[in-house]
Formats: sequence, structure tokens, C-alpha cells
Amino acid sequence: MTQQITEILERIAKGHEASIDQLVPMVYDQMRQIAQGAVRKEAAGGCDPTELVHEAYMRLVGNENLAWESRTHFFAACSVVIRRILVDQARSRNRQKRGGEFQRVDFEVAQPQSPELSVDLLALDEAIVELSELAPRQAKLVELRFFGGLTETEAAEVLGVSKRTAAGDWATARAWLLRKIQP
Repeated sequence: MTQQITEILERIAKGHEASIDQLVPMVYDQMRQIAQGAVRKEAAGGCDPTELVHEAYMRLVGNENLAWESRTHFFAACSVVIRRILVDQARSRNRQKRGGEFQRVDFEVAQPQSPELSVDLLALDEAIVELSELAPRQAKLVELRFFGGLTETEAAEVLGVSKRTAAGDWATARAWLLRKIQP
């Protein structure tokens, strides 16, 4: 299936718009899992994972300037789009509240599925932006793993580094982010 997705993405990049219809059923479930991992409905101010997937997908396939090299590259782009959507929504809510308490989004640094640790999405975004100035590769790794749901191996492939380097970067980035975002 990975090869099929890559072939479809290549056809889309060459301008075969009909291939978009083939892509949807192949990537929808994984995009939905990514969205569910990135946001819990109640904790994100009513953000529905299905709506998040649809918005992300429309932004991804609606951008004519994007071309994906592979399935992993597509899901890496998906992680960036999902992060931007969630941060935009959080900013919008905070503007509406005029300084009210931040909405909280589950974020477990070591195991993304665990709801034990939570962090303010805007604080996380600010920390990732700060980390990107210090260690761009580590910031991208966090984005790929947390917002994109990529495994360590997949993220290493996207970044063009070894799995061992990705593991070291992940441990360093987790520790740095924890210090930045814990109250």
C-alpha cells in the first residue's frame, strides 16, 4: 500500500487530478489517527478530528505548488498542516476570550497516546518555534512525531538521518520541551 500511495502522489504531482480521488480512501484512516492523536475533542475547545482531517486534506491537495516524494513525505506535510490548523484555532479561541485561560491539549512526550501530561497548545507552539532557532532538526522531529504521528523510523527517513540520530534528537528535544512547557 505504501508504494501505491507513493505512485498516486507522483501522479498528482504531475497534474493528474483524477488521482486525488484514489488517494482519499488510502490515507484517510491514517490522517484520522494522526488527528485523534494530536487533539482530544473536549480538550481542544470542540475541535473534531474529522473536521481537522478534512481541513488538512483540503490544504494539502488544494495547494498546487506541493509535490510529495513519498507516503512519508506526504504525512510529514500533513503534520505541519495539522499543527498550523490547531495553533490557528487556539489563537482564535484566545482572541475571543481576551486573555482567558488557555485551552489544554493532551501532550505526552514519551508516549503520545498517554493522557497523563497535558500542555497548552500555544505554549507548545512557542516552545517549538524557540527550539527551531536552537536546533531546527529537533524541532522538525517533534513536529513530525507529535503532530504527524510518524514513528521514529519514519521521521528519521523524512529528516535524512539515522534512526539512532533521531532517537538522540527525540530524547534531547523531549527534555528541552518539558523544561519549557511545564508550569
